[in-house]
Amino acid sequence: MVRIGSTRARVDYAMNAACSAGTGSFLEESAQNDLGVPVGEIAGIAMAARSPVQFKATCAAFINSDIRRALQEGYSREDIVGGLVYSIAGNYLTKVKGPRPVGGKVFLQGGVAKNLALGHAFAHGVDREIVIPPSPELIGAQGVALLALRGSAGASEAVTDLKSLAASSMKRLGRFTCKACGLYCEIDRLEVAGRRFPFGGRCSLFENVWKRKSRTAAVPDLVERRAEILFGRAAAQGDRHGRVRIGIPKALTTHSLYPLYSTFFAGVGMEVILSDVDPEGELKSQSGFCFPAQIAHGAVLDLARKGVDRVFVPHVIRMPCGESKDSYLCPITQAGPYFLGKAFPDVSFLIYHSGYEYPSGEELEEGPYSDDTAHIGVNRLIHSLREAKIAPGSNVYAELGTTWFCLVRRPEEAAHVLGKLLLAVGEDNVKSFSDMEAIGVHWYKRHRSYRRAL
Repeated sequence: MVRIGSTRARVDYAMNAACSAGTGSFLEESAQNDLGVPVGEIAGIAMAARSPVQFKATCAAFINSDIRRALQEGYSREDIVGGLVYSIAGNYLTKVKGPRPVGGKVFLQGGVAKNLALGHAFAHGVDREIVIPPSPELIGAQGVALLALRGSAGASEAVTDLKSLAASSMKRLGRFTCKACGLYCEIDRLEVAGRRFPFGGRCSLFENVWKRKSRTAAVPDLVERRAEILFGRAAAQGDRHGRVRIGIPKALTTHSLYPLYSTFFAGVGMEVILSDVDPEGELKSQSGFCFPAQIAHGAVLDLARKGVDRVFVPHVIRMPCGESKDSYLCPITQAGPYFLGKAFPDVSFLIYHSGYEYPSGEELEEGPYSDDTAHIGVNRLIHSLREAKIAPGSNVYAELGTTWFCLVRRPEEAAHVLGKLLLAVGEDNVKSFSDMEAIGVHWYKRHRSYRRAL
């Protein structure tokens, strides 16, 4: 999008940099792949629409399911194609034009403008007359030619007629791999009209070479450096013979808290195993997840194939952020232990759930579980297990830990908490870190309270 001011000077500019939903290829692929409509017939079919479908998704990745849903609901092919045309205009006006004002005269160019139905959709969207020039797909090339002519200022003595320019051929002389970063882009060596230059890559490194600009100075990869610091130093393991092997998925909160996790488990006598990511893990997911959650499935699958005794997936709800108040983690991260537990029923998970809390400085009292108190204290863990349909005695364990030390001074609340955990996860699944193979309650008051609850 280009805005031209009253003095014919460019006053604003924007383009669709990443999303394909505002381009002609989006319309062509959606109509051809899902409806069998060739690109040349789109305009005529769309113009025949009486009530174009209002698609909610203007993303090329999700529009296919919306098209199929519209077909199932009985919409005509004309209304669906018309809806696709309107979705292009709407996406462009929303994401590219945005809040910018619309001028008195609107000019539409580019190959997509050959679709006259799109011109009508834009006219309806901006409430203006749309001007489409002859051969709109060539206007951009004509502008580039004019800029080249203006830039040369008549200094070039070479032949510049179109036939001579078209006669030039391009040869690929070879290819090499750029090792300036970890992406390892493939770079072509090209020769055009006797001039050789490298071409390709995701950055402007070699573009600057053939444009004779200064090369971008290399900078350290801070993300890679952080990963080296975070995962490079493993906690002291000691003698590994006969010890419980605890697996830590390299996903979600592990990218922030791995030093804490590894040091703690090594300190209580376990062998810490940090996962890799198995690419087949996403096939284990029982629903469509974001990429970090897919990585988590791959990490757990890797640990399962390594044969660890337990997989540690903490239920973290919020974490401190600098000097500000605690920040909540996203719902997917919070629910990680439960959807991973459902995806891997044969894996034994150790889930840390910080259930006892003091919100807003006011102390909570643990009592019987009810729907009204499902959002507080240990009840939040129990509610999560019920929502995930994880039965007692399955592959989820409750660790008494510091929560118990806090509660043991309040016998009535401690009895409620222990009783609820025994019912929620099963008698054999209430654990202490001092012994993962048995209940392992070695402290006197702890042992007595446990036995009373039984």
